[in-house]
Amino acid sequence: HRLYIHIKTAGEVINLGFKALAGSSDARFRIKDPAGNVVYAFTAVPTSGAGYISTFDQASIGPNSLVGGAGGYTPFTYTTISTGDYYIEFEKTANPTVRFLFEFFDITVSTAAAGTAINGRLWSYAWDLNTNSFTNVAYPVFYVYSADKYVSTVNINGMQPYSFVIACNNTGSHN
Repeated sequence: HRLYIHIKTAGEVINLGFKALAGSSDARFRIKDPAGNVVYAFTAVPTSGAGYISTFDQASIGPNSLVGGAGGYTPFTYTTISTGDYYIEFEKTANPTVRFLFEFFDITVSTAAAGTAINGRLWSYAWDLNTNSFTNVAYPVFYVYSADKYVSTVNINGMQPYSFVIACNNTGSHN
C-alpha cells in the first residue's frame, strides 16, 4: 500500500490530490521520509476542498498552484527537507475487508521557487489497477527501470482487463 516519491533536491514540493470512487471514501494517507519517519500525519482522503480532484480534466492538468496549472485542482502539499524516496501509505478507516479504489489521483513533485512540475518522480513496485468493467479500456504506459539502468516500457494499449496488477522487480528480465 505504498507509492514512492523520489526527491532529488531538498526543498522540492510533493503535491497531492485524490478522488475516491463512490463507496470508497473511508481511507486516509500519510507521508513518510526515506528513514521511515512520519512527516505528514494521517489525513482523510478528501471529498471536497483542498486535495480533492473532481474531474478527469483537473487530474490531467494537475495542481493549480504550478506553472500551467490553471483549471487544475488545489493540492495538499509537503515541502521536503531531505533527499531520497519518500512514500505514501494508505489505510482504510472502516470496513478493512472491502477494497478501496481511487477514481483519480495525482502526485506531482515540483520545484519550490518556480513552481514547475518535475516529471518521472512517482514509482511503485506494483500498480494494482481497475477499469471498473470488462467493457472499459485501459491505456496506461509503465516505464520499468532495472538495477542495470535499463528502461523498458509496458504499454497496456487498450486492453480490457477489469482488474490487474503490473509488478516488476529490480533485475528487469534477469532470473
